[in-house]
Amino acid sequence: MSKQQAEAFYQKLADDKSLKDQIAGLRGDLDTVQEEIAKIAREKGFDVAKDDIRSLHSSEKELDDAELDSVAGGCSSVCGEICGLFLGHWMGRQ
Repeated sequence: MSKQQAEAFYQKLADDKSLKDQIAGLRGDLDTVQEEIAKIAREKGFDVAKDDIRSLHSSEKELDDAELDSVAGGCSSVCGEICGLFLGHWMGRQ
């Protein structure tokens, strides 16, 4: 279980429309959705746990220069798509 595996899964997610659709269809509270994402990642061959997914979405970490550059102009493509999926999901629930 590692952050690198989770990041590799998100890279695959960026390139795989059917996988994106599968993730976009997840419903439930944040813990449930993160566990389901980790389960899907494991099914695709990635050694990922819910905590790895959670750490990628944690706002408590400090950004390194590359991460800061990717968000300074808006967002990276992977982050933008995934964050957009979850933002749309959560906004629709309110």
